[in-house]
Amino acid sequence: MNENANVMAALVLALGQIQNLKGKIDDEVIDHLAASGQDAIKSAHHFLDACEKTLELLTAKESEEAEKSTGEVDNVVDLKAHEG
Repeated sequence: MNENANVMAALVLALGQIQNLKGKIDDEVIDHLAASGQDAIKSAHHFLDACEKTLELLTAKESEEAEKSTGEVDNVVDLKAHEG
């Protein structure tokens, strides 16, 4: 997923900037920022995994409904195919 790469790029950039300021920031703050960043990465991964599973479920459900509807009625014109 492209969003995952974007999140990772932003986090790497932020961590790089923190490393540049490391001498000016208290060690305890750096530890909290690192822990928070790791939590954010885990949360983003969980969120993206949930979105992916939801999309898979919806796609599977739509394909099942399409298979059921094509078998039930023979004389239905698909308007989507004739648009455009």
